[in-house]
Amino acid sequence: MPLFVIFIFGAVIIGTGAMLSPALPTSQPRIGLAAALGLGLVMGGSVVWSMLFGWDTLVINYILFALVTSIFLFGTLSYGQKRAEQRGEELLDADQGWTSGRDLLLFALAALIFVIPALILPVPLDTDAQGFGYLALIARLGGSFQTLAPFHPEVSYLYSPGLSLLSAYLSGQLLQTMNNVQFGIAAVLAFILIWLAYDFGSELQDKRLGRAMALAMLIGVGTLTAYMDSHFTTLLGLVFAFAFLIFMLRYLKHHYTVDAIFGGLMLGAVVLSHPDTTIILGLGFAPWLATMWLGKPRPTLRAWLVIALGVPFIALIAVLPWLSTVLPLLGTEIVSPFHRDPSYWTVMIVYHGVIIVPIALLGAVIGLRQRNTAALLAVGWLVLALDFSTTGILPSLLGGLLAPVLRYDYPFSIAWHAPIIPYTILGGIALLWVWDRFFEQRFGVTLHRVAPIALAAACVVLLIGGMLTPQLVEISKDQINFFGAFSSHADVAAMNWLRTNTPEDAIVLNHPAPHEADWVPVIAERNSIYFRPQPFFQGMDAIIAEQERLRAFWDNPADPANADLLRESGVDYVIVPQILTDPNSIETMYRWRAPFTAEFPMQSAVADAPYLELVFDQDGAQVYQVVESSP
Repeated sequence: MPLFVIFIFGAVIIGTGAMLSPALPTSQPRIGLAAALGLGLVMGGSVVWSMLFGWDTLVINYILFALVTSIFLFGTLSYGQKRAEQRGEELLDADQGWTSGRDLLLFALAALIFVIPALILPVPLDTDAQGFGYLALIARLGGSFQTLAPFHPEVSYLYSPGLSLLSAYLSGQLLQTMNNVQFGIAAVLAFILIWLAYDFGSELQDKRLGRAMALAMLIGVGTLTAYMDSHFTTLLGLVFAFAFLIFMLRYLKHHYTVDAIFGGLMLGAVVLSHPDTTIILGLGFAPWLATMWLGKPRPTLRAWLVIALGVPFIALIAVLPWLSTVLPLLGTEIVSPFHRDPSYWTVMIVYHGVIIVPIALLGAVIGLRQRNTAALLAVGWLVLALDFSTTGILPSLLGGLLAPVLRYDYPFSIAWHAPIIPYTILGGIALLWVWDRFFEQRFGVTLHRVAPIALAAACVVLLIGGMLTPQLVEISKDQINFFGAFSSHADVAAMNWLRTNTPEDAIVLNHPAPHEADWVPVIAERNSIYFRPQPFFQGMDAIIAEQERLRAFWDNPADPANADLLRESGVDYVIVPQILTDPNSIETMYRWRAPFTAEFPMQSAVADAPYLELVFDQDGAQVYQVVESSP
């Protein structure tokens, strides 16, 4: 179940961050930053090893063991104390800057926001997790990050391997299905993003700004909408992007070489996590290199050269083993099928909850007046995000120069995900300014006193809301307009039956309607006829032809001729989604749009096929076995 994955993955990564944070040359422990660094070292090291010597789960075991062992052997927990003693100070535990109880309550609230959906939903919402869950399963079963072996070794693909590697590892080690693993990983990643917002504000100014930025990220809801729409690769990339920016901010202020090195590693981790986020980070980083000269602190020429050239060079060295393996695919016809749209500016507003936009605009005015370097970063980032997603002025002017990047861009993703960090930065600046100007003197003492009670009460409200989910879903049926979960709890039970009761080489025929049965191979862990297509797949012609041929079965399952069709294709089992046998079940499902199965009319029911034997049925989610032909 997802809670088990959340507990294990969260305990390891956040626990590592807590133990590693005192070793970083920060004035106070930065647990979110250290957690992102630890995760990046584990993921990046594993990718490098896998590209050079092949994939093995033992690789991550050894890297985790080395990381944790190093933490204890080098006594990182005492580094903060040692640095204080070198300055002639004597710090008590309470003075070392660890997160306060009130802030921990804020983080508990954030954790519940992301954990509750993972515990309630049968599978992640929408379609992205179907596709990346499939790639993770392929990595676990076949050890490949460039082909669909063992199911379809003839198909190659080009995509960042980070999430696939982590999911494959946790699925194999924890014996959990990919839907649970991905949900668990994503919940932890979203939580770390909130902590990184807190760390960014704390590094920029103090913990007051850190709290404001954490609140701004929650108010902005961009992180939540990305999480709920299963953009898990985006969350992974954003974690490393935010960590990269914190290290760059630190290097700009303190000129610590270790910050530049860690920043380079985090930049490399972004590349290994998500191509869209790599482009998105570039849209923020490139203009900042020009505008940081206007901000405070102003960089020295040496610091600017390190940030502009040295850090990207470190990132290039870090990802070189992976780039060398995918180099043959970089010159192929794999290109983004997505295009810019003049309406995407609305995505930058609506998908972030609207209210954060005026707050961020206020933060931009305040930050630019103060010549705040973080505000310069955020404003330039938003301008380019709007241009690359909506208007297209700069891409049209520099089309030839930007062509190698634009062939992989996804304008809708840019409009959705690029504003998350800039809105957080500008929103935090505005929230703290409003607090100081209008509330601190009048209500500060009272609000500080009641804040823990309010946060605890909010946590209780979330828990109650989680328990009332069935009623809330029923109320929301006519109010929400997104797809939802493409498989029900009954469907998941049918897939689990396939995983535990069929041979590993069994072939499963699932429904051809888009997305309706794409969870089958991911959860059943069996080769299925239909699976989530991706624009970066190559060599799909034979598979598509086979899929088209087998649609004849779903036109009329009772036709005896389909028995030979299934046997010739090697099909052993047929799985029928609950929505097909019981259309009324949609009223209790986590779905808000009409199912795609309605677009595939059937002349007969699967139950009418004489060559199929029903072997599993739960509330209409069924599995049939193909009966061997008579001699």
